[in-house]
Amino acid sequence: MSLFEVQKNAFIADLKKFRASHRHLIVDDTTYPIIEKLFNDDVLNYVYTCKKIDGERSKNRDSALYLLDPTRNFSINCLAADFSNGQRYKDTVVMFMPGPYELFWKDLTTNKNFSNSLLMQKTPHIVDYLSFVPLEPRVFVTGNFHSIPVYYNSMKHGKNYYQYQIDTALNSMMGLCTLTNEYPIVRYYNSKVSKELAHRFQEKLDKYYREHPDIIPINSKTVFLITDRTMDMFGPVCHYQYYRSQIFDLLDDVEIERDVDPSAKYSYIAQTGEGTVKKTLFFNETDPIYMELKDLTIDKATEHIKNLYKELKIEDEKFTGKNLETANGLRHALVNKDIHAERKALITGHYNLCAKMWDILEKEHLGDIMTFENLCAAGLGPVEKLKVPVTDGLVQLLNNPQINVYNKIRMLVAYSIYRGGIIKADLEKLLQFSMPEKANNVMKLFQNLQSIGFTVIKEKLGVPVTKDKTYFGVEDTEVQMKIYTPSYSNIISKLVYNKLSEFYTTKTIDTKGYADEDDESLKTFPFVKAGPTPMEMEGMNTVRNQPKWKSSKNSNDASRQKLILFCAGGLTPSELSSISSLENELNRNIIIGTDEIYTVWDMLGDITLIQDDEFDFPLKQKMEKKPIPQFLYDDSTDPAIVQKQLQEQQQRQQQQQLQQQKLNAKATEYQSLANESTSKHHHKLGFSLHGRKKSESNSGEGEEKKKKSMMKKFKNLNF
Repeated sequence: MSLFEVQKNAFIADLKKFRASHRHLIVDDTTYPIIEKLFNDDVLNYVYTCKKIDGERSKNRDSALYLLDPTRNFSINCLAADFSNGQRYKDTVVMFMPGPYELFWKDLTTNKNFSNSLLMQKTPHIVDYLSFVPLEPRVFVTGNFHSIPVYYNSMKHGKNYYQYQIDTALNSMMGLCTLTNEYPIVRYYNSKVSKELAHRFQEKLDKYYREHPDIIPINSKTVFLITDRTMDMFGPVCHYQYYRSQIFDLLDDVEIERDVDPSAKYSYIAQTGEGTVKKTLFFNETDPIYMELKDLTIDKATEHIKNLYKELKIEDEKFTGKNLETANGLRHALVNKDIHAERKALITGHYNLCAKMWDILEKEHLGDIMTFENLCAAGLGPVEKLKVPVTDGLVQLLNNPQINVYNKIRMLVAYSIYRGGIIKADLEKLLQFSMPEKANNVMKLFQNLQSIGFTVIKEKLGVPVTKDKTYFGVEDTEVQMKIYTPSYSNIISKLVYNKLSEFYTTKTIDTKGYADEDDESLKTFPFVKAGPTPMEMEGMNTVRNQPKWKSSKNSNDASRQKLILFCAGGLTPSELSSISSLENELNRNIIIGTDEIYTVWDMLGDITLIQDDEFDFPLKQKMEKKPIPQFLYDDSTDPAIVQKQLQEQQQRQQQQQLQQQKLNAKATEYQSLANESTSKHHHKLGFSLHGRKKSESNSGEGEEKKKKSMMKKFKNLNF
C-alpha cells in the first residue's frame, strides 16, 4: 500500500466528480507542493490548466476548481479578488483542505458575483485526504516544522500556534483513517500532548463513523499508537548503522529543508566521458536505489551497491563494441540508452557515497561512539551483568580531537540521561574541557531539555537520583554494539506480538498488553477506550484476509495488517529506519506519521532556542499580510462587459461632441447677428450727428443702453 497512490486516486475521483477535465485547477502555496508530488507533470491529463492563485492565468473564463488552504489568508483574499468586480468564472467549485473555512465563507457568498458562479455545489468540498503530505510510500508529515517550541512552550509562543498544530495533527490522522477506511484501536504515550491528541482523535473517529453508518471499516483491529517527542530523547541522539542514518549523521553537506516537503539532496563531482560534471542525488522516492538501500545496515547496503555496480559494468558492454554491430544490439542500445544512463548515474553516485561514508566512519571513531551509547543503554536495562562504568570512556571520547563537536554533544546528552542528570558544576567543567567555544549554547540546550521534562541536570551532589523512564530494549548479548534496541523498534515489535503492557518501561518483564488497573496516571501506554479482551488480543496476532494454509511470512503487501504510529514533534531519519526496517520481519504495513522530519542538529537547535523568538512558524507564514496582485482585480471583470462599457462611453463622448458642435454653431450665429445690429445703429447715429450736435451726449448714452440690452438677451439664450 502506497499513500501516494491512495491519495492520488481519491483526488482523481473528485476531479472526475466535478468534471475537471475542462476546468482550471487553481492552487496555493500549501496545495501546490502536494499536487506536484502526487502528479509530477501528469496533472494536465485531468484538468485544463493548473496555476497558482497569485500567478498569471488563462483568459478563459468558463469554469474553475479552486484547491486552497483555508488558514492561508492571502489565498482567501486572492479568491475574493477574483470576484471583486465581476464573475471571474461562470462555473466555480471550491475545494478546501480541513480548516476553519466557516469564518469567512458567509462573507464570500454575500458577493453575488461569487455565489452565482457556484453552480454545482454551493458549499465548499472538504478534501480530508489531502490533510497530510506523503514523503515515502508509508511515511507522511503534517508540515508543522519547528514544532517542538510550540508543543512544549505554548505560553511563550501563544495558544494559537499550539492549537493550530494540534488541529493540523488531528486532521492528518483523520485524513489517513478515512482515506484507508480504518477504525483503529487507539493507544498513546501518557504525556500531556499525546493524551490530548489521542482523546480528541478518538472523539473525531467515533463521530465520523456515527455520521457515516454506510461506511464499514476495513479493519477494526489496527492499532494506532500516538506518541510525542518527550517519550524518548535517548534514541534520537544515538548513532545507528542504517544507510539512511549514516547519510544524515556523517555528511555535513546534506541538509533537510525546513518546509512542507523536507527534501534532502547531495551534490558531488563525477568524471564522465564529457569531462567533470556536477551531479546531485535526491534522497526521496524519486531515487529507486536510495529506496532500496535506506533501511539496510551500512554493511549490507555497501554489499548491495557493490553487486549493483558489478551488474552495471556487465550492462555497459551492451552499449559498446560488437554489440552495436548487429541490428538487435543497436536497437537495444537506442531504446535503453537514457534509462541505462540514469540508472548508471544513480548507482555510481551511491557507490562513491558509500566509500566516502566508510572513510568518515573510521575518522570519526563512530564504532567507539556506538559502543559507548550501547553501554549507557545497558546501564538503564534489566540485565545486571551488562552494566559497566562508562564515565572514563566518555572522558576519553570527549578528549579525542578527531571526533566532531556535535557528536560530543550527543554523547553528553545520552550520558546525562543514563546518569539521571549531571551535577551542574561537573557539566560546566566537561564543557570547558571538551568544547569551550560551545559551552554556553550547550548549557542552554541542557536547561531547555530539563524544562520539557528530561532529567539531565542536578543542582548539587546529594540530590536523590530520579532517572527518566525509558522504552528502548536491552539485548542480553556479548556483542556490545548490539545491546541497544531503539525505542520505536522495541515498542512496535511488542505491539505486534501483544507484549506492550500499559505499564511498560525498559526494565519491565514482558506481559500482556492490557492491564485493568484503576490508577491511570501510572500507565505509560494506555488505551483511550477499554482495552480488548484477552481473546481479542490473541486474535490480533494472526494475519487476516488470508487462507489458513497460506504462510504468514512474506505475504503480499495488500494482505498485511496495518500498524499506525504518529509522533508529535518530529522524527529523525534514523528513527524512521528503525521503524520501517521492521515491516518484513513483522509482516506488517507500518504507517509512520509525524509533524516533520529533521536532522539531529535541527532537533537540538529547536530545543536550544525554545525560549527564543527566532522561528518562522508555518502558521506565521500563512497569516502574513501580502498585497493582492492588481491584475486579479482587473481580470475579475468580464472582458465582454468591459468592451460594452467602453463602447457606451465612446458613444456618450461622440454625442457630447456633436452637442458641443451645435452649441458652438448657434453661438457663432448669434454673435454674427449681434455684430450686424451694432453696425446698423452706428450708421443711424452718424447721420443724426450732422443735424443736431446738441443731443450728441444723450444719443451716445441711448446707444450704450441698446447694446447692453441686446447682449443680455444674447446671454440668456438657452444653448
